Amino acid sequence: MLLLNRKIRSVNLSNNKLNGAAITEIASNLSKARKLETLNLSYNPLTALDAMKLIRHLKLRAVKLKKLLLDNIIVNSDFIEAREKILSLSFRKKAIITHGYVSDRFIPKKLDVRELLLKRADAIGRSAKKKKNRIDVGLLLLELYKINPEPVLAKDFVQIMIRRGVHIDEDFASEMAEAFPGPTKGKIDLAAVEEYMKRLWPDKELPPTPPPEPEPEPEPLPKPKKDKKRKK
Repeated sequence: MLLLNRKIRSVNLSNNKLNGAAITEIASNLSKARKLETLNLSYNPLTALDAMKLIRHLKLRAVKLKKLLLDNIIVNSDFIEAREKILSLSFRKKAIITHGYVSDRFIPKKLDVRELLLKRADAIGRSAKKKKNRIDVGLLLLELYKINPEPVLAKDFVQIMIRRGVHIDEDFASEMAEAFPGPTKGKIDLAAVEEYMKRLWPDKELPPTPPPEPEPEPEPLPKPKKDKKRKK
């Protein structure tokens, strides 16, 4: 293999349809290529995982590579993070690591269950066929918190929401109690719901409370009638 030739300082394997097992083999032999300074694997059908296999080996002092060229290779945010850490190492500060487009489509993002629950509730609230019957669950939850900020039992939460036109079930309420746990088991912390909603939907605000109507002024008492003196 070329990498094992101790006299070779540069290897250009670009445009060679390399990926998978071939990249694993190359990566595992980098520490043995004592004279290799430049490795060009640009324009090969490497996956983001293949790119990570290569760059991880640059953490090792035994790997003497100074240039890893991966032009037109799609990488992900893990690769970018690893690249930054490697280039900050004292023995890699002059290294050159190129890459192509950065995409996170290879990384399954972990979803926040709180976001999923609130968006599911909002979808339920907006599912009515008639527009006038649709409920903005975000505003409804803000209103409930304003009325009573104390933690609420999951079963009571179900009844409150159904009365307001949002037909959730007990399973949903139990999930809410787990995602926004109150001081005791089975309770939903409405303060935590309100705080998270401000981050999820920062534009949602209750309309300002109108000022109380002034009390009507008392009607003036009728003036007493003056007695007219009768003429004799």
